[in-house]
Amino acid sequence: MYRKALEVGIYPSEFWDMTLREVRDTVNSRIRQKNDEIYTLSGMIRVAVLSAFSADVRFPAPPDQEEKQGDWKNSYKYMKALQKIHKGGA
Repeated sequence: MYRKALEVGIYPSEFWDMTLREVRDTVNSRIRQKNDEIYTLSGMIRVAVLSAFSADVRFPAPPDQEEKQGDWKNSYKYMKALQKIHKGGA
């Protein structure tokens, strides 16, 4: 658990001052945050790339949602909504 804590940015002094439950919660939270950041950034890249192509380009929905198809304009709206949520403006 110590190595995992260091990997997610918990300092050794913080680690030794935390309970095992606090360490687990913090590690899991930081992993979720990093995954959310990666997903958001990958979506932004997708929008940028797809904006260079015609409006007929389609792509699958995010993994946690129903399977839907949409053009890049819908993806752009989706990414704007994600950005708003990510910045705390939900």
